[in-house]
Amino acid sequence: MVKITEKKTKRDWAQFLKEIAREYQKADKITLVMDNLNAHTHLGIGAGSILLRSN
Repeated sequence: MVKITEKKTKRDWAQFLKEIAREYQKADKITLVMDNLNAHTHLGIGAGSILLRSN
C-alpha cells in the first residue's frame, strides 16, 4: 500500500496508519516496512499514536 501526500505531517502519517489498519483489519499481524524520515524518532511515532487512539 502506497500513499503520496503533498506534506509529511504527523497527522498524515497517523491517518495513513488508520487506512492500513482498516484495509487489513482481519489480519492477525501487520508488518510495516518503511523508511520515513520523521517516523524513526520517538516523537514521530508517539504523536501519531495519540492521534490513532483519539479517533
